[in-house]
Amino acid sequence: MMFKKILGTFFTKGFVTVISFGTILLTTHNLGSVGRGDISIISTVVGLMGLVNGFVGGTALVYLMPRNKNRRFYIQAILFSVLWAFIVCLFGALLYRYGYQMQSEYWKHALYLGVLTCIYSILLIMILSHEDISKYNLIGVLQPTLNFIFFTLAILVGYVTVGTYIYCLCFSYLCTLMIAIVTVRGYFTGLQTKAEAILPFQTLRKMVSLGFIAQMGNFIQYFNYRFSFFIINIYVGTAGVGIYSVGISLSEAAWMLAQSIAVVQYSTIANCRDEKYAISLTGRLAKLSFMITFFIILGLVLLPESVFGFIFGEEFAQIRTVLLYLSPGIVIWGLGIVLSNYFAGQGQYYINTLASFIGLTVTIPGCFLLIPRLGYIGAAITASLSYVIIVIFQLVVFLQKTKIGLRAFKITREDWDVIKSLINDYWRRLFIHNRP
Repeated sequence: MMFKKILGTFFTKGFVTVISFGTILLTTHNLGSVGRGDISIISTVVGLMGLVNGFVGGTALVYLMPRNKNRRFYIQAILFSVLWAFIVCLFGALLYRYGYQMQSEYWKHALYLGVLTCIYSILLIMILSHEDISKYNLIGVLQPTLNFIFFTLAILVGYVTVGTYIYCLCFSYLCTLMIAIVTVRGYFTGLQTKAEAILPFQTLRKMVSLGFIAQMGNFIQYFNYRFSFFIINIYVGTAGVGIYSVGISLSEAAWMLAQSIAVVQYSTIANCRDEKYAISLTGRLAKLSFMITFFIILGLVLLPESVFGFIFGEEFAQIRTVLLYLSPGIVIWGLGIVLSNYFAGQGQYYINTLASFIGLTVTIPGCFLLIPRLGYIGAAITASLSYVIIVIFQLVVFLQKTKIGLRAFKITREDWDVIKSLINDYWRRLFIHNRP
């Protein structure tokens, strides 16, 4: 059952990756490296809004909701989360307009997109907290698919601007929000209505106390991912951000299986009371994630530059070099994603926060030292070093807390058999889904 859920999520994310890849192609060929850079900066600002929004509840709701199956708690959690989302996005958009002048004309776009993505994330987290993986995957597929369709239609009728792309993105979120709202409403029928009254202050305290710790790690980690965009923009320009962002997008595609594993692992461990099972599951999934991430990134870096130039346009031929320097960090982070979700599922968010902070102590000085000299290649080197340091810390803590030896991560014949089985099942599902 566990691997069936992982396979379903992997299949979904595989489809999403293809759609996202198509969207990247549309932006690189129609907007160029500068337009792609603009989109990356706007997306980063919106991402920061989403992370700040997560300080109240956020991913911690996956841990809290199974332990508070009370209608009043659910209603209060949603209201507090949505209210906080509006406050954060309004403040973030104004800060973007008057404080950070890089693309200040897009501040309204950032506001609209920020509100929609925050509410979308809140509802998806609630769906995940109920281990409703099928609905979670369906909504996750629909949003990027609609965005691709809307932007393709806009191109066909001649509306090819950065603003048009953002509006298409907003419409895609708006459509999927309707489905998410209906899904979440269905969860209320099974909730307790006569349980002990929960005061709003009690709900808010739980959301903030746990949500702050959980999201601080995500917030810092996001800086590890995206801080370099701003420094590249200063020293190289928006075109440099565009090239590097495509390399980052491809590297994140290499984490497709790791993220599929993490979705199922997180919801399973958050609802699990068997510590030995959680440890055993994490060890097996960590090895699986590491191995497949390695083979995916190996396939990408073996492609010649001419292939990247042909696919994305001549401006983007250097993506292969970016991936080459990112590859050590990408591969080891396939292991780190699973370790992070073990700690999160146990409610030990402070460990991920500390790990991310350690990574940030590498990212910030690395960006200022290497990007002025090496451009986006310096950013790739810095990112790899940060990922490696983070995972080493996580692994040491995991081994200390669980009292298991490093041999638990030794790759065995059984692990290879699991990979073979997953690949065979994946292609079988792919054949069945595409059979006329």
